[in-house]
Amino acid sequence: MTSPTTASNGLSKDFSKGLIPRAFDGTGLTIAIVSARWNQEIIHSMKNGCIKILRELNVKDIIESEVPGSYELSFATKSIILNRLNNNKPIDAVVALGCLIKGETKHLSVGATQC
Repeated sequence: MTSPTTASNGLSKDFSKGLIPRAFDGTGLTIAIVSARWNQEIIHSMKNGCIKILRELNVKDIIESEVPGSYELSFATKSIILNRLNNNKPIDAVVALGCLIKGETKHLSVGATQC
């Protein structure tokens, strides 16, 4: 395993794991993760990595939500933000996780242009 080095932007670079923001403290933040159920193996890995990093950054309030596919991500993200605002519980960030894979159907072109 390689040892981390520090980039000029304050992020540590561990080449086995990518960029990790070492100086960031997420204490007190509320973060939502909205993920698509389609392409579950890929999404599951991305979501687990996201949760792991958020916990390492001291984010305790993580809200998880799922939608059928990537097409619904933008609607779900907007709904979470508005619902939290309407209930006087603003959210600090929403992470949307979806995966569009080019294949024989038009899912990629529809999802990429409509979402």
